Amino acid sequence: ASVDLVTCVNAFHWMDGDEVCGRVASWLRPGGLFAGWRYPFPSMPPQLSELIDTHMRTRWAPFRASGVLDLDGLGRHLRAHPSFELLVDESVPNPVEMPRPKLLGFLRSVSFISAYLRTFDPDTQRAYLDTLDRQLADCMPTPTLIIDMPLAVAIARRRSL
Repeated sequence: ASVDLVTCVNAFHWMDGDEVCGRVASWLRPGGLFAGWRYPFPSMPPQLSELIDTHMRTRWAPFRASGVLDLDGLGRHLRAHPSFELLVDESVPNPVEMPRPKLLGFLRSVSFISAYLRTFDPDTQRAYLDTLDRQLADCMPTPTLIIDMPLAVAIARRRSL
């Protein structure tokens, strides 16, 4: 009960929310803050959304739920926990300039997509990524797009004892 701030970035959805909130409450002094951030999957322009949705349904979906407990639960857990007063639970727009190589790199970094890629040998991975890159090129009207990669944030104050 001696720290002023605990943060959790892009990880709460992998954890037991009730247990984490209880532990964090025990670490924070009264009035201390618990702030959590998460980057939801970005919204894409319509031409890319269709391609991404197809890959999600046909390739990535089985890997998306693996191990994930609660993708949108931080604010809900903080709201329900008696030790916390929820101050903020919102999504903040975050427009990012995204040339195709950067978009492909982002997709490769997403946990469930990288899990999918690890099911292949290196040559098959490269062939799949080359195909995906060509499909992205076909869907992008310009070499660079602005994609909203929103930041979901929840901030709560530890109630006084």
